[in-house]
Amino acid sequence: MSKVKMRIIGYFIDHVTEELDGAMEYAEMYLSNKRNNSTWSKMYSEMANAELTHAKYLINMGDEYISGLTWVPEEDDEAWSKCTAKAYERIAFIQLMLSK
Repeated sequence: MSKVKMRIIGYFIDHVTEELDGAMEYAEMYLSNKRNNSTWSKMYSEMANAELTHAKYLINMGDEYISGLTWVPEEDDEAWSKCTAKAYERIAFIQLMLSK
């Protein structure tokens, strides 16, 4: 596999993680503002959900990209599998935070 293709898989991994880090930060701000500033809390919730949407889009795009390849090195396939498994756990946790 070319280095370009491996970099593209790395791109998806990095950006899924980045989006979920942002969603977590916004979800924490949602919770910290919930009692004192409902307007800000609502905005943080909306921003967190937008980041979750971005992460889900990137996961779908990464899955589509990888499934279109004829061969993926085991280490890249494993890295993507770990990334998506962790991402789904984080998505569920953040959604739980936002449901409070």
